Amino acid sequence: MPSAANGLTMLFGFRDAVSELQRQWKTAREKDIRLVSVNIQVDVGEMHRLRLGPADTPRFKFLYLDRLGQQTFAEMNRSLQRISTEADGEWDSPFVPAGFVTKRPDMVGRMIDDLRTTIFSSLELVVYRIDDPATGPRQVATLFSTKSVTAVEVQGVPTKVLFPEHLQLRN
Repeated sequence: MPSAANGLTMLFGFRDAVSELQRQWKTAREKDIRLVSVNIQVDVGEMHRLRLGPADTPRFKFLYLDRLGQQTFAEMNRSLQRISTEADGEWDSPFVPAGFVTKRPDMVGRMIDDLRTTIFSSLELVVYRIDDPATGPRQVATLFSTKSVTAVEVQGVPTKVLFPEHLQLRN
């Protein structure tokens, strides 16, 4: 499944991360390959509790796409529809009764960039759900800047973690 080219997309939350890691560890053992798990901690700053409108989102660097207001959803929807249609002519709305669930996480990064001058001006980390054909819906986070990363923990094979340069340039 393609991820956002302008960010680093990773598992988010305990339940989804544990079940996916168990699946990956099993596959690694079967194929006799080494797997490294990296835990990235981010200072998310102020948390939003209410559904946010477009005027409220710029003050937050961390957002759950499920917890945004109808006006914000409408702006996101217009952006996603235009970007998806321009990219490959396909449009599959991620707005479902349960919230925001996408089959196209690569479009989330493009949408964030498209709306960066308006509603997502301060955004560094966004959490949303993807509908992965292999595992079903699960929660992921896309990191757009390393500015708020407070710790990086590696489990498994000793490894040095280097963030993509474009994430460092946004600091």
